[in-house]
Amino acid sequence: MEPFAVGTRELFTAVAESDAFTVIGGGHTVAVAEALGLEKEFDHVSTGGGALINYLAGKPLPLVDALRRSRQKFGASI
Repeated sequence: MEPFAVGTRELFTAVAESDAFTVIGGGHTVAVAEALGLEKEFDHVSTGGGALINYLAGKPLPLVDALRRSRQKFGASI
């Protein structure tokens, strides 16, 4: 068994079984959840770990900012 595998499995299982709103982010984190068969047990799964951290920290996201500027410039058309 790889180092830390038991702790990783226990941590992921505990979070997945929690009644809290659960979020995981980052490609490696998602890969572990998938390997453990737990990816569907989380409320939100994001492959963009860095973007998720920035969003949670209240930092601007370049694509979202670009979309907002585009809407201001060109207006909303559906």
